[in-house]
Amino acid sequence: MVARIAGVTILSRITLFACLLFLVGCDALNCVINNHPEFSQTSLTEARLNQEYEASIRASISNSIEDSKYDYEITLAGDLPPGIEYETNGRDITFSGTPTELGDFPITLSVVAEEKFFGPNVPEDTEPEALCSDTETRDMVLRVVQGF
Repeated sequence: MVARIAGVTILSRITLFACLLFLVGCDALNCVINNHPEFSQTSLTEARLNQEYEASIRASISNSIEDSKYDYEITLAGDLPPGIEYETNGRDITFSGTPTELGDFPITLSVVAEEKFFGPNVPEDTEPEALCSDTETRDMVLRVVQGF
């Protein structure tokens, strides 16, 4: 017996939903599930003048347990304090160094996440086709304060 809701079977609703997703692409699925890239933090910890500093932020996909199915490209806009550098590695960005100037240093972090398609027709020696790109941008300030 198939369950009915308002005269339409659940199987019919699922089939209709699957057909709509096929026709409109994964953007519709992202809207339904609300998968999008996000950063693990909304702000950076304060740095102390002339003291070693290190902070990391990770990008992930909200509402997804399979973050490794995505390629991440993280970019930074703005000027970091003199003495501080950054490095990206996959879905992580790490700030490190010894700041030599007091002040507030506004930066903008952006991440583009692309889900990779791994299907039976993709040869093992080729890069899978990227699908469903999405971007997150976050404004932050790296504050350098007097050390104690």
